Amino acid sequence: MQLADFLGQSAKAVRWQVWMALLVYVLLRFLACVGEWEHSFTRLWALVRTLLWRKLDVVALLRAYGTAGGSFRMLGRPAAAYLPGLG
Repeated sequence: MQLADFLGQSAKAVRWQVWMALLVYVLLRFLACVGEWEHSFTRLWALVRTLLWRKLDVVALLRAYGTAGGSFRMLGRPAAAYLPGLG
């Protein structure tokens, strides 16, 4: 969790926001487990955030997401760390 900015200044407001962030984190992890999610947590958070106000079966969508095959994560190579021809 990356909590940097809080909406309230009181201890109660900060505590409330920390608890809500923990709740969202646990619910997303549960959704990833139920939906057999194999991608990164960041990708799950982005997908759920975009579908938040739509009436869709999220678990079915998570199970069907990325079924085209191939590698799920982009692997960095030392050769890709610099631009060819620039030093």
